[in-house]
Amino acid sequence: MLLYWSENLSDRQKSIFMLIGAVVISVSGNILRNALLTFFHGTGKEGLFVWLHDAWGGDLYSLFMLGGIVLLLKVMDRLDSQSESELDEEESAPVGEEDYTIMSEQ
Repeated sequence: MLLYWSENLSDRQKSIFMLIGAVVISVSGNILRNALLTFFHGTGKEGLFVWLHDAWGGDLYSLFMLGGIVLLLKVMDRLDSQSESELDEEESAPVGEEDYTIMSEQ
């Protein structure tokens, strides 16, 4: 849905990069969450375990993961706009004298 809403669904490269990034963020987040749950359960901190597992700590975890994916999309958009502006500058650059002499000799 995020690709559709941000109008990036038609850009194959951005779509693939964002989906791969979302998988990496999700897997990394789940590893961290499970490590914290194991630590809380193993050290007897049942209150923190229940908070992260059953209470609104899980919602907060989901919010941070979604925020990471949105941030990834914003970074991709910014890098894409920078590369487009660099291409525009190269295309609009005037032809130098050395380029002109090479062109006139042909």
